[in-house]
Amino acid sequence: MLRGSTVRVIRFADNFNLSDLVKGKESSGPALDVTVDRFVVTGGTITLEDRALSEPRTWRSESIEIEAKNLSTRRADGTVMARSVTAGAPVSLQMQKFRLYPIHFEAVVTTTGLDLGPARLYLPADAPFVLERGRATSTLAVVLDARDGLRANITGEMEDVALTRPGERDPVLVVPKATVQLSDFLYRDDKVAVGRFELAGSANVLEPGAGARDGTTCRPSARASLTSLGRSRCRAGSTSRARCRAAGRSGSSAPSARHPRRAS
Repeated sequence: MLRGSTVRVIRFADNFNLSDLVKGKESSGPALDVTVDRFVVTGGTITLEDRALSEPRTWRSESIEIEAKNLSTRRADGTVMARSVTAGAPVSLQMQKFRLYPIHFEAVVTTTGLDLGPARLYLPADAPFVLERGRATSTLAVVLDARDGLRANITGEMEDVALTRPGERDPVLVVPKATVQLSDFLYRDDKVAVGRFELAGSANVLEPGAGARDGTTCRPSARASLTSLGRSRCRAGSTSRARCRAAGRSGSSAPSARHPRRAS
């Protein structure tokens, strides 16, 4: 059992301070048999100092609790239960059918009320819009197998998402609520396939209020309804070349603020 442990990770422009440890050394010999009956971490903390940003930022994952059982290369019935508070948002992890080598596990990761605002630090400096605020709750279900690759399904909900123009305070686009679903994602043999992607919600396009030259107030100038954006299937032989097919429908409208309506 580990109590009150702290791990400090530093991200540089081209690597991490732990890169040498993670990479390890290649070995041509057979893999060693390893079994861990029980492993517990309580009150743990991980800090990530991102020095690759123009303005370095430190992220914290606190109150880490982990309980792992039956982790082994000989069997595939290992389990892991974990929870933490990461960047202020509760995160939980459940893993089952865990085998260390060849790697295999099924996992579900749930994040509640994650603040999306800090994501703007990772957007291009010349982006036409800035992510001002927003919160997201998501559930990620993953199956990883050494032979069959990575399969994933994601469901999520975003609330109060606002975009602004660089240097401005008032939002130009507000999404009160939207749901996202990604189904049947598959990564195997350097190929990617996406079974279905759906986005549903509504968005308000805003403009400065009448008579407010300083832009201190805004009014809706359009409302759009985001219904099913369809399904897409993508296969890539490499990260630089991809072939995609998409089918579905999308809807948007740009009526006046006086008579907003929905479009599907």
